[in-house]
Amino acid sequence: MGEKQTLSVTEQSTQNLQRRRLMFISLVLVLLISFLGLRLAQKQLLEHPTYKTLAHEQQYQQKELVGRRGQILVKDGGTATYPLATNQIEYAVNVVPSQVTDKEETAKELGKILETEPDIILKDINNDKLYLPPLGTIDYDRSKELEKLALSGIYLTPSPTRFYPEDGLAAQVLGFVNSDGKGQYGIESYFDDILHGSVGSVGQAKNATGQELALGVASYTPPKDGDNVVLTIDRNVQFKVEEALDAMVDRFSADGGSIMVMDPKTGAIVAMASRPTFDPNRFGAFDVASYTNQAVTGTYEPGSTFKTIVMASALDAGAVTPDTPYKGTASIKVADREIFNAERRPYGDGTMTDAIERSDNVGMVQAVQRMGGRPLYDYVKRFGFGTPSGLEVAGEVTPNLPALSELTEVRLATMSFGQGISVTPVQLLTAVGSFANQGKLVQPHIVDRIQHQDGTVEVTKPKVVRQAISPRAASQITGMMIRVVEAGAGRPAAVQGYRVAGKTGTAQIASGGAYEENATIGNFVGFAPANDPKFVMLVKVDRPKGVTFAEESAAPTFGEVAKFLLQYYNAPPS
Repeated sequence: MGEKQTLSVTEQSTQNLQRRRLMFISLVLVLLISFLGLRLAQKQLLEHPTYKTLAHEQQYQQKELVGRRGQILVKDGGTATYPLATNQIEYAVNVVPSQVTDKEETAKELGKILETEPDIILKDINNDKLYLPPLGTIDYDRSKELEKLALSGIYLTPSPTRFYPEDGLAAQVLGFVNSDGKGQYGIESYFDDILHGSVGSVGQAKNATGQELALGVASYTPPKDGDNVVLTIDRNVQFKVEEALDAMVDRFSADGGSIMVMDPKTGAIVAMASRPTFDPNRFGAFDVASYTNQAVTGTYEPGSTFKTIVMASALDAGAVTPDTPYKGTASIKVADREIFNAERRPYGDGTMTDAIERSDNVGMVQAVQRMGGRPLYDYVKRFGFGTPSGLEVAGEVTPNLPALSELTEVRLATMSFGQGISVTPVQLLTAVGSFANQGKLVQPHIVDRIQHQDGTVEVTKPKVVRQAISPRAASQITGMMIRVVEAGAGRPAAVQGYRVAGKTGTAQIASGGAYEENATIGNFVGFAPANDPKFVMLVKVDRPKGVTFAEESAAPTFGEVAKFLLQYYNAPPS
């Protein structure tokens, strides 16, 4: 009986242990279920947006769609246009070295396509890497050649790029588009907002393997292509201008130069070129300084070309007439300074017309003394100096006029022959253009129209800024400038059978408060035919070597281009 009782105690202990274990397991299960319930509630309720987004990303992808950049077009004779900036598809050549079966043969074939030494390519691909940067980019035709070779491990990635069909033609007018698709310099920068258009998108459903479902387009926002900008530039004139500019710079080993051609009645810029320049297809290979358009950024003292502005002002103010006499001495005393003419010898007494024809500093000082400082200052502003021209290109520089209080008697005298005042080529061209337009100053413009993608066209209308001088004064200064070309230093600018009005200018270069020795800027500005001008043109050459005066450098180049223009416009002989 005692033994049976002992077994009962053992059994009871065992049962108690089992109950405790069962309770512990039950507790663990309750805690585990509670934890899982809480986690499930957390996932389903609190973290629902996160997992919904993850699921959406696994089943759906959003692609950015970029619209085509608008073209920049120029006139091509008559009403035709030609794109100087457009778009093309380039193909990046990518390689996965581990997938290339015959690396030497692949390097050989790629070398032909990429125009690169095969050894260089072999050095890049002779490994088992999964990824390499693109070996280069190729055009459509070469991409087809590469596809026919069916080389293992070689893949092509298409990408739209900006393309300039005429390479460097009008490069500084156009600017370029950088690797981020942003317009830089010129028209590309000034009109970047309307050229690049807008970005769209497409939402595409995917299956479990990540492949796009053909019928799974969930959303679509179409991109908007950029608007086209049509310039007033004439492709044929631009080509001739650049050809003449290159020849001039090369002939005189000059640091650079500029030529601008404008319609004086409308202000339309027909051609604009500067040197040094660049190729926008390969902009990275050129110095940054070559990107700037010197026609709108290059400030300089114009020298004797500015005499036309001063004389026109004096004529309009009634201070002088073309026949007003002056004393043609070698020099003239102004305050405590003695101012000489260019050759430091007496030219002889003459009229104001003679002063312009001879480019006599002494005669110009006497014209300003007759007019007075305040009227001259006001006229200079009326001609647009000291204010932006309004030309639609990026980076225009506007030289400041000296304050009226700074215009001492000596400074007024030097200003009369183009020293002590800075201008840009576009300012001087526009001001002289008013002589060819009955005294009306027009705002220069380089955009003819904007072609919007909705089919509408925004046309630039010519804008008369103000009547700078009277038609009578414009006619008088024109007559004086004709004398310069027919009998004065401007004879190299003459065109047989036509009356050309123009003026030479040889400007010293200011540096550090003084003028450099043996360094000049030659410029010539004029228009033709003088009785019914078809164009006004400025030619400028920077630091020419082996010549002293503009009549030897800028004037002959003006005459060459003027002859072409008169024939191109079928202008009847004078």
